[in-house]
Amino acid sequence: MTLSSKNNIGKKVEEILIDMRAKGNPIFAGLSVQDISLLASECIVEDVFVQNHYSKFRNCSLLMSTRQLYKVNAQSLFEDLIEDNNVSDSELNDCLRLGVVVLWHALKSFPHFTTLPYEKRRMVSVYFLIILLNGDFKEIGFNYIDKSNYLGEYGNVENLIDIGSTNWATKNHAGPRNGIGESLIVVKDSNSWAEAAERGLPACCSYAFLSEFDKVLGLYYNWYAIEEMTKNPPEGWRVPTMGDFELLLETVNNDGLSLKREDQFQNGENGTNASGFSALVGGYVYSDSGEFDNFGKYGGLWSSTTSDSENTRAYCLFMGPYDNGGNLAIQDKGLGFNLRLIKNTTINSSLKSNSTIYSPVTNLQNGNPVGSGMFCPKCQINLEPNAKFCTDCGTSAVKGVSTKEFQKTTIWNGDSKVISTTSEDYKKGENKISNPKPYFYMLYGGLVIFTLFGLIALITKNSDIFIVGAIGLWAILLAQIYIYVFIYQFWRFVIDEGKKVGLSFEVETPGKAVGYLFIPFYNIFVWTFKVFREFPLAFNRVAEAKGYKVRMPLSPASNIPVWILVGIIPFVNIITSIALIFFANPGFIEQGVSSINQSKKAEAVR
Repeated sequence: MTLSSKNNIGKKVEEILIDMRAKGNPIFAGLSVQDISLLASECIVEDVFVQNHYSKFRNCSLLMSTRQLYKVNAQSLFEDLIEDNNVSDSELNDCLRLGVVVLWHALKSFPHFTTLPYEKRRMVSVYFLIILLNGDFKEIGFNYIDKSNYLGEYGNVENLIDIGSTNWATKNHAGPRNGIGESLIVVKDSNSWAEAAERGLPACCSYAFLSEFDKVLGLYYNWYAIEEMTKNPPEGWRVPTMGDFELLLETVNNDGLSLKREDQFQNGENGTNASGFSALVGGYVYSDSGEFDNFGKYGGLWSSTTSDSENTRAYCLFMGPYDNGGNLAIQDKGLGFNLRLIKNTTINSSLKSNSTIYSPVTNLQNGNPVGSGMFCPKCQINLEPNAKFCTDCGTSAVKGVSTKEFQKTTIWNGDSKVISTTSEDYKKGENKISNPKPYFYMLYGGLVIFTLFGLIALITKNSDIFIVGAIGLWAILLAQIYIYVFIYQFWRFVIDEGKKVGLSFEVETPGKAVGYLFIPFYNIFVWTFKVFREFPLAFNRVAEAKGYKVRMPLSPASNIPVWILVGIIPFVNIITSIALIFFANPGFIEQGVSSINQSKKAEAVR
């Protein structure tokens, strides 16, 4: 049968329920076929992950993306998809089956699922959806689905795994108290989480604020709770330091897949868990809003190591879907990450115990030359004159002086805890984005001048007045030249920020981005597509890798190369030039400046 009419949705849902041996099952008791269709539609969330991971659904992407904040109404997602001519019957069938399977698990694990607030239902759906897509959904036999328990299979056993002579727990910590029985603040809603982060109070919470997830995912802690756990850890355990995570990554050769559980996804591959670490990419809780995000894509495990002299950030093992999938990162202390404890043995660290290693800043204060003699070849920073290794990354120091114009320095003590840090990743003025107002003044001011004086010249038939109007044309021309400044700055920002998270792009340098636009023919037929169409995609990759919510729209940037290409057609080029100069280019600049500024604000509060 086909799914060419809305009436068939009900029939298809019934077929799936029969196939799942769920027809008449108490799990769906009290729900009509229409109810199941609506709820199953709601369960299809996180559209980008679904499209990229499960390619069959890519043609459903437009409607999925419009339903990211979907709430139950008279029509389900599946009914909408029927009306979309781009979606085939087989795609719709697969999408519908997935939605019903996710709903099955949600109702089985949470009998009160239908009474939960929408946001909690959404987070529950995200959990089961991503676990299914990462795991065996593509091969799953519906006859066996009732035997699956994705909230119990991994959470019942507490084991230890020896990795690099460190005895790691194999599951995330789920305790709401420190080692002497003092309770942390157990948060039950987003507003309370944000308030605790703002006030620096030690807080923890369950995923989706539902304790049923604790035994699988563990609790989510802000760093102030980690500080309490570090002072008074559970008996026989301790909180890992940054040095412990460095050793962990070194032992597995920075292979993120070997740290991740088999149902975790990275770079088109599932985790191998070859190390036995059994990492879960459980997303995180935003410090300012208390909202959960990026489950299945990003996650972190806190260390006890604080980061900066402002005392607002700390180190964590940050995991994501790109590159090696596991890196040390500095994050805002108000964020909610998980905690993985270590059996209490000797602290593993690249730092010698009972020793203090001072940074170049300290040497400078003591009258010694900064970085005289030794530097880190990996971080490219000047070190102690007698330094043996870099206090940032543990790399052996080499003789010489860094040629970089900035320094990144840290002061450590023997237990691997940073006492203070000063960091200046860019020399003053670098990655600055120009104010777009002069561009818009020149563009639209020039248009007004040219139009006004041109009309006066036509009416009065005075050519001298038209010469004055030509000033407007020069202003418009200067505005077009100004566009190259923004192109350079936009790509400089993306390339530099991408390097911080291990990303690279075909546009390798900002100079190349602008320079290749002056190569005849190649610029029109090839390079404009890479510079304009690829920029929002590159920006969004960086934003996603850094965990920012901001995304740059693909249009009008994606349209600019098309307008330029069509502009080679005689007569048509008049229309395309007007559209390009006064609509597409200004839209691209406005969106680029806005997106970058929003990401800078997000970075400032992390």
